[in-house]
Amino acid sequence: MRITDIQVYVDNDIACDIRIENAANLAVQTEAWLVGLYASRKVTAPVDIGAVASMGFYEAVDRESSEQMKLARSVFESSAARVSRIQRMPDPASRGFRVPKWIPVAGFVSALALLVYQLVAGVRA
Repeated sequence: MRITDIQVYVDNDIACDIRIENAANLAVQTEAWLVGLYASRKVTAPVDIGAVASMGFYEAVDRESSEQMKLARSVFESSAARVSRIQRMPDPASRGFRVPKWIPVAGFVSALALLVYQLVAGVRA
């Protein structure tokens, strides 16, 4: 069975750089697509600690997590430079999931058509 796609999580985990390097090496060997999916882990505190943790604690953790994500992104970009087939998934810091502009219009038109149908069917009955 041939490997055609390799998805690697680019996150703020300590082992992220090793994971990316292994995925890039495997993609080079198998000539597979290397797909980078950016994901950041949410930091939570245990219930008994959460009551005493200040906003400063969470802000410091957020800054550290952001720095780790920047490092992970640069590791992915440098490792992906060796791979001939690369696909980058949307960054969670971007505008998010994007749908084609015609999808809301199609939903509106179909809802309107259903309403007209129900009105016409109600008049005939």
